[in-house]
Amino acid sequence: MNTTEQFSRITDDIAYLVDEAEALTLVIDVVPATEKSSGITSILDMIYLIDHAQLTYFRPLVEQLFSLPKVQASLPDFRTTADFSSIQHESTEAVLKNLIRNRKSFVAYLQAAGQDCIEKAGEINGQTRTIADVLQEMIVFERQQLKLVAERVLAIDRSNQNKGKPQQ
Repeated sequence: MNTTEQFSRITDDIAYLVDEAEALTLVIDVVPATEKSSGITSILDMIYLIDHAQLTYFRPLVEQLFSLPKVQASLPDFRTTADFSSIQHESTEAVLKNLIRNRKSFVAYLQAAGQDCIEKAGEINGQTRTIADVLQEMIVFERQQLKLVAERVLAIDRSNQNKGKPQQ
């Protein structure tokens, strides 16, 4: 795959999160997004973690790799730096809107940087990684999170349907 195709595929995958988040806004009001049970992360926390990762890890890392001649970074895992208490009084809709706004901004940044940006590399936590590698890691993480959100929404929906059925 050449650079043009790779860049197009990556930016399409990254932009797809906007579609997923917009679709979530249609169903999120019918499920208890802040509910946590049996050690399971809430839907709100899962959505927040995607945005947190984008804002505090992936985007700053991409910007450093793109703009600095030599990058050597040692970054903590974004999962350990998320402050879930900061969103507990926000609506799920507000968290989704922030995610959508931030993602659109990131996609615009990447498109302005151009296709050659994905080949720039630096040393991240002791490994040489390109911008394409970092973006692919972000895509994989987000797909996993969105899968968990979908599974959680389905489980809640099934539970609600079962509550409405008469016992046999």
